Amino acid sequence: MIFKELKLINFRQFKGENRFVFPINDRKITLIIARNGVGKTTFLQAFRFCFYGESPNVLKLPKSEELLNYSVENDMSEMDEQPLSVQVKFQHNGKDYIAVRTVRFRMFNRKMQKLTKNSDDSFELWEETENRGAVKVEDGLKRIQEMIPTGLAHVYMFDGERVEKPIGSKEFKNDLKNSIVGVLGLKKLEQARDFLGDESKSSSVIGQVYSKLMPLNNTEQEVLDRDNIAKKNIDDLNHEIVLQQGSVEILTRDIDEATEAQKSIDELRILVQERQVADLKINKQEQKIESLTKSASDCAVNLLLKLEIAKTYPKYKEFIEKEEDQAEVFENLYESVIKDILKRHECICGREVHSNSHEADILRSLSVLPQDNANYLNALKSLYNSITDISILRNKVERYHKQLVLAKKDLEELRKSYDVAVEKVIDKEKKNGQNAQVNIEHLRANKARILYSIDTNKEAVEENQRIINGLSSRLKKIHFSNQHNRNVKASLTMLNQLKLEIEGELDNKKKIARQSIKRNMNLVLSEVMDQHYEVELDSEYKLTVYKRNNKNYLKDETEVLSTGQNVMMYLSFLRALLMTIEQHSEFDDIQSSGVIMDAALSNLDEEHIKQISMRILNSFDQLIFLSFKAQLRNELIAGIRSNISCVYELSKDTVGNVVSRIIDANDVEEYINEDDDINE
Repeated sequence: MIFKELKLINFRQFKGENRFVFPINDRKITLIIARNGVGKTTFLQAFRFCFYGESPNVLKLPKSEELLNYSVENDMSEMDEQPLSVQVKFQHNGKDYIAVRTVRFRMFNRKMQKLTKNSDDSFELWEETENRGAVKVEDGLKRIQEMIPTGLAHVYMFDGERVEKPIGSKEFKNDLKNSIVGVLGLKKLEQARDFLGDESKSSSVIGQVYSKLMPLNNTEQEVLDRDNIAKKNIDDLNHEIVLQQGSVEILTRDIDEATEAQKSIDELRILVQERQVADLKINKQEQKIESLTKSASDCAVNLLLKLEIAKTYPKYKEFIEKEEDQAEVFENLYESVIKDILKRHECICGREVHSNSHEADILRSLSVLPQDNANYLNALKSLYNSITDISILRNKVERYHKQLVLAKKDLEELRKSYDVAVEKVIDKEKKNGQNAQVNIEHLRANKARILYSIDTNKEAVEENQRIINGLSSRLKKIHFSNQHNRNVKASLTMLNQLKLEIEGELDNKKKIARQSIKRNMNLVLSEVMDQHYEVELDSEYKLTVYKRNNKNYLKDETEVLSTGQNVMMYLSFLRALLMTIEQHSEFDDIQSSGVIMDAALSNLDEEHIKQISMRILNSFDQLIFLSFKAQLRNELIAGIRSNISCVYELSKDTVGNVVSRIIDANDVEEYINEDDDINE
């Protein structure tokens, strides 16, 4: 399948009609350049949406009502209708086709309604003919599945997120199996084998022929009935086992994901605790600073008071030295004066004071004042003596100041630690998304229950097989009891022989494919990797990656590959797969296909990018490469420049819709190396 054109109408960020043409010439690469968040992933998803609809197996899109361009939706009035459409023109086996999927929406009660309910009804496939123009292909979805089965969606239309999946993951193993079986045409042999089926499957060819056996009497009919029932039971049980094993795989994946999510939750809990501890440390330090500040303030006030007292000390000393011989004057100052006034009946101001007068009472009340002024003198003496503590107070103030400086510095460090802890919590919460804590034990219990049921069903299969074995001798007699049955038996023998030949061819091609892919992948790895890696591919399509050290010893590195190394492995596998098609006549009826690649190569170093671009990206029959500008600079663009046929730049308008413009392929290197003000 070689892509010729993509037309988007109101698909997510693409408002109105947006057309992209992919030239088919000697230059095989089309670049789609955009900043992160400007439609690259949506561009890739449009192809998958066109061919496979909204299948969650190949598409990670919001719910249907959110697929319509939001600007179009905002402009719609009540009961207005608008289409969403993706159209892909492509070439396959020398014929031109148009695939189109259209979904209509209507605004009802201010909510978006999807008018096209049946996904099958939204898809059409047209074949372009010379004489009759475009002719609609009946059962277009089936034809698409034949051209590019769902299992190959991630092979020929892959994104960086999936490419970066660990090589050892079940998801990668399934991708690997689907790639090999689908691309090399082995799926057709598997379908032919399953179409022939066996005697237990009444819907298969062999099952239908087997049902034509004719019993001669009731006893033979009973034998055939028991045999048919046992075979049907086996068929039903095996089908149930397959479904249960699929459920076990899903549960195993869910348990693994839940375990990882639980680890992430536990990590988040630890980070939150670290944040809380940091917060407590800040509060404690702030309390310490508050206490130090109060103590420093009290000490400073005391020092200031002593300094002020010290200023008056010379006068105090002069006073003491002058009056030290007249202490008695002060000792009975108040009492002697009052007694003298009351005795003379005359105040020192000359005013008359009678013994029973109000003035006399006032004077008598003054006698409660201290009779000894030495208390005041002693207090003053003690106060002035205390100024000897000034140097001690100065040292204390300086010490408090140093402690406060250090405490505030520690507080600043604690606040920085707190900010770091907060950022870690925010980042972890973003990575966790909206995932709630999952009951892992509940998932494990469900898995154990299904595994027990599988074992029970297998025992039932064995029991039914024993019934069939017990009837074998009697069945042989029926097979040859008359000419009709002998003819049926001969037909069954012929069909079973054909099935064996198909299975033999299937096994042989699988073996050739595994050996060839392994050999080619090791060859590609030797060209694109700076260290010596080798791979093994077993019959279950499990890829194991080994690294050879200086002592020529191979070490299993499958589980410890970096993200960049995983990208290298996946791309090397894809190149090896296409090389296998080119090299083996067993697969000469298999058509290669264009590749749409939204791959994050930013995890690779310069040398690996150079090798990837030269030896892998240029090897595809067609490559539509989606990238941000910075990723294309230097080594990558140098490796693919001569193979670029067309360049589109995607950007956003003022309301957030994607717009595109064509850049001359001859100017692409100059464009890529332009400075941008905004980080990509």
